[in-house]
Amino acid sequence: MGSYSYQSHAQKGILLNANESPYKPAPAILKEIQENITTLDLNRYPDNTYWKLREEYSKLQGLRPEQVLVGNGSDQMLGLFIGNLLGEKKIALSFSKDFSMYDYYISLYGGELVKYPIDPEVPFDLQDWIQTIETIDPDLILFSNPNNPTGLFLEKESIQKILEAFPERKILVDEAYVEFAPESALSLIDRYPNLYVTRTLSKAFGLAGIRLGFLLSDPKNIEWLQQRNVPYSVNRLSEFVALSALKHVDQIEPILKEIIDRRDCFLEFGKQLQKTTLYPSQANFILFRSKQLQAILRKMNEKGIQIRVFPNEDYARITIGSEQEMELAKEVFLEVEREI
Repeated sequence: MGSYSYQSHAQKGILLNANESPYKPAPAILKEIQENITTLDLNRYPDNTYWKLREEYSKLQGLRPEQVLVGNGSDQMLGLFIGNLLGEKKIALSFSKDFSMYDYYISLYGGELVKYPIDPEVPFDLQDWIQTIETIDPDLILFSNPNNPTGLFLEKESIQKILEAFPERKILVDEAYVEFAPESALSLIDRYPNLYVTRTLSKAFGLAGIRLGFLLSDPKNIEWLQQRNVPYSVNRLSEFVALSALKHVDQIEPILKEIIDRRDCFLEFGKQLQKTTLYPSQANFILFRSKQLQAILRKMNEKGIQIRVFPNEDYARITIGSEQEMELAKEVFLEVEREI
């Protein structure tokens, strides 16, 4: 299998390309950082178990600390999972449109990634997906839910059916955007030891800059992976900021609601467009398809708006930003509509 190189996102202009939060951390979090930065023992390595962080996150999610592993972003947790559970020439199954880091890590470790075709215009067929798994017989299955970039969301009941159909298969559900969706698969962890879930503080918590994520699973799975994890993978400062954010989670909930409402309003706006189709989403982004995509991209660029473009495709993805940013984006779509 050929190697895959990850392309980082542009970081200048109006950033609606990387599904980051448009807002800085809540004032209470920033205040706590300012008041405590000089007391942190930055000359010492952190506690390699990250037990306090595991306690707080597990409490928030209704789990136990033994079911939580902490890492340098959920990307690192994905790499740990794939690197230890998918060897050379082994097969992983995902979706045709999904998070590009799966390609990166599976390529890095010499595995093969088979992609099940999905399209936002075609209803997802769970039974066909299950039959495909039976036919391909992959060593592991992984997918984002909500799906990045389509916004497709599989309900917990559907994930449970997959887990029950393949109890011997390792199944990872990447829930980077689940806070914007109706439900999570986390409650299934106690019943299905073959389930692994990754989470992040980058999206809903607005902390992409600290690079902190989690892997959640059966305690035996977590213990086994912990022994293979990079020591001190999370620095003291990131750990402190994460603990503060979890302490002030009540200040994050209104922002979540605001972004969800703005997403739904933007989807409603899309119904008036004739040249562009906006697809339903349960995340903090929207995938759209347009025959006038190049015109849209040109006008976005003129206004300094960065969105996610996929080479050789007629679709793109836009992050839900601030109200002002989304109004600018609307102007672009309307300008293209008015062109002959």
